[in-house]
Amino acid sequence: MGDSSSYDIGVEYGRHFFRMQVKSTSYQIGNGYLCAFKPNRKGRRYTTKSVDFFAAYVIPENAWYVLPSSAVLKTKSNDLMLCPVRRPKRDLYRYEGYREAWNLLRSPTMHV
Repeated sequence: MGDSSSYDIGVEYGRHFFRMQVKSTSYQIGNGYLCAFKPNRKGRRYTTKSVDFFAAYVIPENAWYVLPSSAVLKTKSNDLMLCPVRRPKRDLYRYEGYREAWNLLRSPTMHV
C-alpha cells in the first residue's frame, strides 16, 4: 500500500498530538553534518500543516535534534547543517538549541 502519511510517528502528550518526521545523516562537511528535510523524490514538500516536528539523528555523533517544522521549512532548500560539537555553542551554531530538545514536545505551543 505504501506510505500515505506525511509523518513517521505521532507523539501524544496530554491532550496534544504532534506529527513527527524522522531524518538521519552521516554526511559530514567540515565541522557539521548536512541533513536533508525532504520527502522522497516524487513526494510533495512538507508543510507546517502536515508535520509539526522533525527529529534528526546525526549518526556518527549519536546526537538527536528536535526541530519545529516552522524552523526547518522556512529555509529554501530544506537542507540544514547540524553541528553537534562536544560543547554546544548555541550562540554560534544556529540549530544547536534544538539538540536533544525533547522538552519541546511537552509544550502546547510551537517554538521557532
